[in-house]
Amino acid sequence: MSEKDCDRPIIIKQVEIIERAPNLELILMALLANSAKKIPPVPPPLPPTGSLSFAFFYGQSPIDSIVKILPGESVDFPTTQISSDANITRSIMGVFSISNTGYYEVSWQVRIHGSAQLALNINGVFQPQTVSSINAGGSQITNTVIIAIPTNSTVSLINPLGNPMPVLISQTGGNLTQLNANSLVIKQLY
Repeated sequence: MSEKDCDRPIIIKQVEIIERAPNLELILMALLANSAKKIPPVPPPLPPTGSLSFAFFYGQSPIDSIVKILPGESVDFPTTQISSDANITRSIMGVFSISNTGYYEVSWQVRIHGSAQLALNINGVFQPQTVSSINAGGSQITNTVIIAIPTNSTVSLINPLGNPMPVLISQTGGNLTQLNANSLVIKQLY
């Protein structure tokens, strides 16, 4: 007897039991309702490979210079190193335009002097969950966040309002012949 033959009598017996039940329609409806509840929801489809956007921006100042970013002002990254398409572009000093809605990974690295905080501002709204800071002494402020960005938005890295002092961006710090580059990477994840 094959494995197929062993399964067949069980299936026939299950069908016979259901056929003999007085309320067959109610039983079938209950079975269907219960089976539908056990099926997990289908996640939304992923976009096709190669359709996601990314961009890398950076800025450099002359050696031994300090740039002051007052509270509420944006850090400028004036040079576009690479941009995959027109979805992510630099629009004006320190402000970037994103045309497609989605989830984005935004990361930055800024060489500073003294204590400071930086955070993202999306469409003019401060995003407190993106704050990164450093205590006195100076070094780099770095952060990587994943954030939902709506269609036709602006994104900037700011010194949050309410901070008592400007952020002092410095290009010094161990460099001998090359400047430190402050950088911002925006990458669409979905």
